Amino acid sequence: MARKDKYREIDINWHGNPSRKLKLNKTMYKISSGMMKWKRRINIPMWHPDHVGKAANILREYADRIEAITKSNSMRGSDRTMLAQQILVEMNHQFGMISPQDPRAPAAEQYEYINGNNHATDTNGFDDLAKRDELKNDY
Repeated sequence: MARKDKYREIDINWHGNPSRKLKLNKTMYKISSGMMKWKRRINIPMWHPDHVGKAANILREYADRIEAITKSNSMRGSDRTMLAQQILVEMNHQFGMISPQDPRAPAAEQYEYINGNNHATDTNGFDDLAKRDELKNDY
């Protein structure tokens, strides 16, 4: 394979300097084109006792899938990382579908000073949690 085919070349002008060619490897190309990100965030709901077991099952299932990716010899490193990121996105979607769902409306913060604290606390959804009978037996 010729060196020119191995790397993609793009023109970059750094702060007014004469333009020069920057050679991107596969990982850099995927990040710069938006196919991959530097890191992934996973939101795991954990406000109900049922969430603990469900989250453990999801984490176990997806950890096995990611482990299978690391053992694969048929993929390049950049393909492994991209596939692992896609699996993490899928896992985040699974966590979003765990029941019971979050009772709060998205982007509806309601900050109040409670219990004599000197910092504001987001109390959005507190009333909905107080109405749930299965959470009252926790005392």
